[in-house]
Amino acid sequence: HQVFFDIEPMLRELVSIDVKPIISHVERITALVKEPNILLKWLGHSVNLQITASSLLGGFGIEAERAAWNFLNSGWAKLVASDSHDLNSRKSAMKAAYNLITKKLGKDLANRVCIENPLRVIEALDILPGSVFVKQEVNP
Repeated sequence: HQVFFDIEPMLRELVSIDVKPIISHVERITALVKEPNILLKWLGHSVNLQITASSLLGGFGIEAERAAWNFLNSGWAKLVASDSHDLNSRKSAMKAAYNLITKKLGKDLANRVCIENPLRVIEALDILPGSVFVKQEVNP
């Protein structure tokens, strides 16, 4: 049910006019899961990736769940969204996703991708890196 085409030319155009694209639920796009090098190209254009909370909980199948965790672990995904459409058919899973991210990857990362970065989008601020780990330089 998916048709895929490479949006790199559009991303270049958007970035050239100071638009900072956010690509949502990348873990549910089969072509991107099977060929993550496409995402690497897109990330080179200052694109931000957003994954869906329910995907982290297996709500969209095992392939989407694995991909969501891979994108989160790699630091590629900088935002987690509810993708909630209403209170009945697709309820928000943010609290459960936040708790699971906290358990698996730590509270700092859960805060970054579930709270801080979404707020930064609303406030028109730059999104912070998906990883909260800072490399320490070792002096010889």
